[in-house]
Amino acid sequence: MGISRLESEADYNGPLGEVFIAAIVDGTLFNWDTNASIAGITSGLDWKTPVGEASELEVWGRYTHSYLSSYSESSDFPSFSEDTGTVSVSADFTHPWHTALGNTPLFGTAHLGVTAFTGQSRDALGFTHFYLAGYSVDFDVSESNRFFNSFSVGAHVNFGNEVDGYSLRFAWDLK
Repeated sequence: MGISRLESEADYNGPLGEVFIAAIVDGTLFNWDTNASIAGITSGLDWKTPVGEASELEVWGRYTHSYLSSYSESSDFPSFSEDTGTVSVSADFTHPWHTALGNTPLFGTAHLGVTAFTGQSRDALGFTHFYLAGYSVDFDVSESNRFFNSFSVGAHVNFGNEVDGYSLRFAWDLK
């Protein structure tokens, strides 16, 4: 659950912008504000299996359903509400590097996944799904830390029809 504040601010330059464009889009496309509430629920399954002596394969699926609703909109900005969701399936393959940073063993994790949007407006962004592929370096701190098993840092490439980008990954595993 959450509450957010959304604002759009724009300045118009020159006679074309100040007279014509501002008259058409000001308050609806630009220079508006609203508050929005979001409520969501997520469910998922997770499966892990050892691969060889020191590697591991983890596969999981998640479904998230969210409801968004605006309130306290600026005068010309239309209110909105939306039911939306995502379905994600991911696989991680973790393997040892057989080296350490000081006394901290290092592992690597290859990531693959797909996310698809659900609901009536699933293509509102111009795409309905995207893929990711990435890699992380994992630091096994389980012997030296009483709260955490590991920390990891990495990156994903996000790609698909009308999608290209990246994600930075910072993760931890609690004991």
